[in-house]
Amino acid sequence: MKFKFVIPILVTASLLTAGCQATTSSAPKKSNVTESSASPTVGTAKRNPILLYSVVDLKIPLTSIPYYSRREVSVLPETTFKQYDEGHMPTLGDSFTCAVIKTSNLTSEDIVNVNPSEAKNTNTITTKEGILIKRIDKNTFIDGDERKAEYDITVPDVGEYLISAEKPAGTDIFFITKISLVLQG
Repeated sequence: MKFKFVIPILVTASLLTAGCQATTSSAPKKSNVTESSASPTVGTAKRNPILLYSVVDLKIPLTSIPYYSRREVSVLPETTFKQYDEGHMPTLGDSFTCAVIKTSNLTSEDIVNVNPSEAKNTNTITTKEGILIKRIDKNTFIDGDERKAEYDITVPDVGEYLISAEKPAGTDIFFITKISLVLQG
């Protein structure tokens, strides 16, 4: 299993003081989880993105790909893919639900109240907490099927998260593939 879960100490402290809940304690024990002491560029107008999470390989069996959901990293059982194919849990195939709702631990638990159907009508949503959600990708459809999505989620007093989601071959379920943060500065 190849993926990275990186949260520098500086970022963790910043996120926790802003009321967010990013941790590494729930990562699988037998995994390729790494931590980094990298820090953002201080004193510049534009800070470098800090990689918080990354799935490196989507070409492994579906039941081996790490699935990120509200700070928990696990693998989905085969039954999840079968149930989805039977019409159950349709939100797993929605890029907005994957990118925004599954990462709500990074922003606020209240973000789960955002309506995914509202996101289909616009590329920008602002929550009552002032969180700005903007779809930033273009041309991510293959033969009329959405396969990838990227969202920029700006959290007041924290910064901007770049969330990437993708459907691996063999499924229509979206997986979080990358989470980066540019601290407000």
